[in-house]
Amino acid sequence: MLGTVGPLVTKSPVKPVDYEEVTVATAAIGLDATKVTNVFATVVKFEAGPVRIRVDGTDPTATVGIPMYDGDYHVLNRQESKLLKMIRTGADSGKAYVTYYELKKE
Repeated sequence: MLGTVGPLVTKSPVKPVDYEEVTVATAAIGLDATKVTNVFATVVKFEAGPVRIRVDGTDPTATVGIPMYDGDYHVLNRQESKLLKMIRTGADSGKAYVTYYELKKE
């Protein structure tokens, strides 16, 4: 028989340090360069209209890139965060909700 299980406690090596919301429309757009400078990673959650992304610095198009849909998210390292480009693929603009993370200094 299992005993009482206490709360699961985990230590994360990263901490959230910034946030932004990006409207993804008909022109390819990246993240705020001043926010990406010293991040360890970013998490991007997509909502609203579908978008395509690329993380090689090349602009995606409505038909070229990784498709992202409402509810999808993508985890990016520092280099990918700097090179991320997004564009909408349908009639409605998408939204990208971005949380920036740095390594904890302990």
